[in-house]
Amino acid sequence: MMFHSLCTLLAVKSSAFPAVELATKSSLKLSLPAGQKFDLDPFWLRERCLSPAYVDVNTKQPLWMPHEMPKDIFFQNASIIGGDTLQVGFTDGHTSHFDLEHLSKELTDFRHTVIQPAAYARPEPILWSEGNATEAGQ
Repeated sequence: MMFHSLCTLLAVKSSAFPAVELATKSSLKLSLPAGQKFDLDPFWLRERCLSPAYVDVNTKQPLWMPHEMPKDIFFQNASIIGGDTLQVGFTDGHTSHFDLEHLSKELTDFRHTVIQPAAYARPEPILWSEGNATEAGQ
C-alpha cells in the first residue's frame, strides 16, 4: 500500500520523473515525463521481455511460443530504476527490465518495435560453386 501511495504521489507532485502504479494484478499504469499515460497488460509487457532467458541474444527473437506463457500470469510488483528503466515482477517468478525510452516509442509509434535488434552480426556470405554444393538426397 505504501508503494501505491508513493507512486501516486510522484505522479501528482512531479511530471519530471516517470511513475508506475500497480493498479490491479492485471493493470500497470505508467506515466512518463512528457505527460503520456499508459495502462499496460501483463501479457503484452511480458511478450516484450528481452531477457537472455527468453530471447536469442543476437536476433532478439523469442525462445518460446506465446501459447507457452502461463495463462494466469499477472503483475506482482513494479518500480522505476534510475529514472530510465521499468522493473516488473510477474507472478510466475520472472522479473523483467524495460528501457522506458524504447517502451515509450513502441507505445506511441506503431512502426517502432523493440522485438527486432538495432544491429546484429550477420554471417559472411558463402559463394556457391560446384566444389562446395551438394545435391539433395546424397
